[in-house]
Amino acid sequence: MASKRGFLDSILARAISFLVFLGLAGVIFVIAQDRIMGSQAEAAGPNEAAFVACLHERRAAIDKELADGVYDARQAETFLSRAEAYCRSTTASE
Repeated sequence: MASKRGFLDSILARAISFLVFLGLAGVIFVIAQDRIMGSQAEAAGPNEAAFVACLHERRAAIDKELADGVYDARQAETFLSRAEAYCRSTTASE
């Protein structure tokens, strides 16, 4: 007695799942490209590396204060944008 195969056992279903896998792998690669390929701060020069270090320090302080409840998420977003502007201005190449 021959059993009828379901759709999930078909070649078409496997091809669709493979295409979905490739699409999601591409999305993950695009999102995490800096982590996968490495940061370009070192390749950009000392000013960019100084900017990244400055921003990392400011972001850590803001994240700590946010976790401590000093201010809310909206204020933290404002402080992050100000920190970025500050770090850009202090590490700008002359």
